[in-house]
Amino acid sequence: MLPGLSGSSLRAVGNLDGRKWIIVDDTDTAIVYRGPWSSTDGSKYANSGNFGQPYNNTLHGINATGSLSFSYDGSSARLTGTLDLKNNSGVLDPTWECFIDQKSAGTKTPKNAHAQNNQWLLCDWSDLDLLAGQHVVTVNISSNGQAFWFDQIYYLSNSHPKLEGSTLFVGSNDPEVSLDSAWTPLDEIGYMTQTAGATAKFKFTGSRVTWVGMIPRELPSASTSATYSVDNQAPVRFTLPGLSPSQNYSQFNHIFFQTDFLAPKSHELVVKYEGDANTTPLVLGSFLVDGFSSESPKKSVPIGPIVGAVIGGIALIIILFFAIIRFKYRKLAYKPVLIEEPFHYIKPFTLTRAHDPYSDAASYNPYNLSTSTLNHEPADPNRVSPYPFTSPTAVATSYQPGAQLNVPAPAPMSRQARKQALVAESATATSSRLVMHQDSGMRLPNATPEDIGLGPGYPAQGTAPRF
Repeated sequence: MLPGLSGSSLRAVGNLDGRKWIIVDDTDTAIVYRGPWSSTDGSKYANSGNFGQPYNNTLHGINATGSLSFSYDGSSARLTGTLDLKNNSGVLDPTWECFIDQKSAGTKTPKNAHAQNNQWLLCDWSDLDLLAGQHVVTVNISSNGQAFWFDQIYYLSNSHPKLEGSTLFVGSNDPEVSLDSAWTPLDEIGYMTQTAGATAKFKFTGSRVTWVGMIPRELPSASTSATYSVDNQAPVRFTLPGLSPSQNYSQFNHIFFQTDFLAPKSHELVVKYEGDANTTPLVLGSFLVDGFSSESPKKSVPIGPIVGAVIGGIALIIILFFAIIRFKYRKLAYKPVLIEEPFHYIKPFTLTRAHDPYSDAASYNPYNLSTSTLNHEPADPNRVSPYPFTSPTAVATSYQPGAQLNVPAPAPMSRQARKQALVAESATATSSRLVMHQDSGMRLPNATPEDIGLGPGYPAQGTAPRF
């Protein structure tokens, strides 16, 4: 251990045993204040003591009776502030008592009551072996006019915080911290180096990182420099100021550098020391990571294949889109052409007969083929006769509807006699052709004057057909 560094003083600076702690500033809206509290600019206390400046240069104070409380999901917790006590014959003002879940945890009373120091440990709930879960820390303050100054709360969280507004305390022995062989342990504070070119690397996920260390009085204090680089960008040089002759004590919680705000994602910080054994050593105590994310650093994924796949997918979608549009337009543009053809129909005809042969079945004889009763006129090619005769020329001029015609019934003819009669008549008509039909119906659509259509032979009642 370096001279002048005691275990109690190391605890006072807030050595947090290498675990990740969440920092809650006094300005956080999750803190509940009761009583006449007021906020103040912490820079007025910047030079108080040797434990650094107030966190974020903000403080909340009260000089009367009041309290503050904070709920969190985790286990251990600590509370720090600016110590500014008034000692009146051993009576301290202000006084406070620390509680967790309504159980008293006592008070961290400083030995040097007259000293004024920032980031002093006022309440410590880390030694209670608290189980992880929901807890509420409370500090009750009593003051007779001397202000009680509250700065920040540390707690161990069950789950990592989100990006929005959280700050993470990362110790120097965290797995994401990588130091080369030029670094050596520095008691309980962290690590130090006095070798030119010594390199430290830190992988983190967040929007900003701060390097916190100390300047020991017991080692050379000549000013020197070092550089830091984030994600292989151009190195940024910073100064290690050393100590002035008037500074008789080591300076704890010293901020060596703080990066600009970065995109809230994974980054890598690289720091290189440029001093030597005769200059101020570079000491690493902790990192403060703003905008901490619960996302752990991930392996880099090749960008080329991803970009190619995305472009290919987009091109395929565009091709399919235009193909569908083209198909729809062609479908809409197609209209079936209706070709109107002339309607084919049979020309109506007019049947003229003097007498309906079926109106008087008793006196009608279809086999009476006398030329006096059948006289064929020239056939019209567009005219179809549904009966075995055409328009007769001999008509009964004395016919009246419903009157009885005086037509003698022909004598019955045998089959042989009927054939002889047909042959005799066909011999006399050299330009005619005899056609005998086997059943009734429409006949000879292309009839010529030479065609004579005969209806089927109907036998006498009660006899079978004879053909």
